[in-house]
Amino acid sequence: MAPRTCCPGSRRSPAGSGARPPRADRAPRGVRRIVADGHTLCNHGMRHEDMSAWPPERIAADLREAGDAIRAAAPYARIRYFRAPYGAWGQTPAVAASLGMQPLGWRLAVADWETPGTDELVRRLLDGITPGAVVLLHDGGRDRSQTVDAVDRVVPALRAQRWRFTVTYQWALATDRYVPPCGGTVPVLSA
Repeated sequence: MAPRTCCPGSRRSPAGSGARPPRADRAPRGVRRIVADGHTLCNHGMRHEDMSAWPPERIAADLREAGDAIRAAAPYARIRYFRAPYGAWGQTPAVAASLGMQPLGWRLAVADWETPGTDELVRRLLDGITPGAVVLLHDGGRDRSQTVDAVDRVVPALRAQRWRFTVTYQWALATDRYVPPCGGTVPVLSA
């Protein structure tokens, strides 16, 4: 299977979607492009499986395998973060930290994988956004035009209301704090 990479920021919106996350072993040029464009890589595991019930040794082996594949594509890129597939944490935060990665979570998932339509995604985003929200959006795996279109509508609307966007990893580096899984408080969006 292929390791997943993710980019928690983009030119469109630092708190929105990034470039399409490539599978590092199948699309090494995509990984190198993401790094060259200034995005940060996250280890998302090798197989996108629920690791919450896995023992630490199995988690570590999976994260190392994914990290090796990412480094084969982009040898000098730092992999500072880990995001648990499905937000299923178990022992993954401690294992990721032991491997030098900070776990990243989210507070708002708008279920864009359901492809409910751009208008519905806009509604979910605007109804669900709160100060400090880390928003989970997807930009790979299939046609994500609804998500991209929703972000294109929501970001200007929020900016017009004087919301500020902060890239999660920039906040984490500035404060040297753990970015909690779902339900935690992270000052990412503020009115």
